Amino acid sequence: MSLDQHGEMLRRLNSWSQGVPAPPWKLQIRMVPVCNLKCFYCGYSNEGHLAHLSRIYPKRLPTEFYLRVLREAAAMGVRYVQLLGDGEVLAYKDQARAVLQEVKRQGMTGWLVTNGTLFDEGLIRMLVDDGFDEIKISLDAPSPDIHDRMRGVPGTFDRIVRAIDRFRFWKEELGSLSPRLGLHTVLTRMNRETLSRLIRFASEHGIEDITFLPLSDITQACAAQRLSAEQWESLRHDAPQLVREATSCGVVTNLSSLVAGSPEYFFNQVDHLLTPEERGFRSIACFQPFLMMGVTPDGFVSPCPLMEKGGEAAAPLLDDSLEHAWSGSVFTEVRRRMLEHNLFGKCKTCCASIFLENAGLKEELSRAGPVAAVGVTG
Repeated sequence: MSLDQHGEMLRRLNSWSQGVPAPPWKLQIRMVPVCNLKCFYCGYSNEGHLAHLSRIYPKRLPTEFYLRVLREAAAMGVRYVQLLGDGEVLAYKDQARAVLQEVKRQGMTGWLVTNGTLFDEGLIRMLVDDGFDEIKISLDAPSPDIHDRMRGVPGTFDRIVRAIDRFRFWKEELGSLSPRLGLHTVLTRMNRETLSRLIRFASEHGIEDITFLPLSDITQACAAQRLSAEQWESLRHDAPQLVREATSCGVVTNLSSLVAGSPEYFFNQVDHLLTPEERGFRSIACFQPFLMMGVTPDGFVSPCPLMEKGGEAAAPLLDDSLEHAWSGSVFTEVRRRMLEHNLFGKCKTCCASIFLENAGLKEELSRAGPVAAVGVTG
């Protein structure tokens, strides 16, 4: 995200803080509840979770639904579109191709999260040719022995490397700087000692940034692989040197902010972001209901990607417009609850990326002076 884009996001939050509703900044689309990998820390490695997903997402939505939502989002003033799956976005490649193209056709910034194993030559060239903005590839280690073990499918690492190298080829061939390639790396006991090598790998393969993510307790196997408090302390000690290595290689990481934020306590602790002695906009724990709309694979929309359909924080979208949902009763009620510090149960399992984003926004907003009471309608 550029500084101009970040500034626009803060301006919209400041508008809300002054009681003036602003349009959503970000649209997140979670397209498909299927995946070709079996990462030990993901619900897709659990047969019970797969059965649960098949019940709540019984069929795939038509491509036209997503194209309509993107057109409405652009008309509302959405500037940033995140495409990710409740599984792997590229599992249905033709649909994904159409949606990725529409994001750029509507003039919005596109951000794709993928496991990187399903790219083909035509799709890679299209993304470069269209100037798609950013692709985050899930890579957990700089070698196949650790990465493939974490991802549960042999050959995964080699497919990712081939895709990355083809992106580099087409960017050079077409004279393009886009898409920007980055990595998402889940920190575990398996890969803790590989971070320096991963930074060098990124530099050698044209990767511009690495986002390190703490491991959450999604599956039973996670508990044994989460870094201990001692290991986090060791990482805090090593982080300055790792950041220096990354900087010298031209690779941006989130290590400094990550280790400064007590990441071992991110999960089930989102209420730590509350400012209980205060009330008003800057005292809340989560700004998502004022910034983003998240579309689920079954056509509901929510201010939080963790909320399921039919819940109190999700509105039906198949027969309604995005604009109506943004100003409607569901989003208004969620905003009210955030202002009253009345968090949902799902808030306690907030993922690290959202936690960190909210913590950063809270810090930036706190630098300003007092504000008027906020309104919650859209």
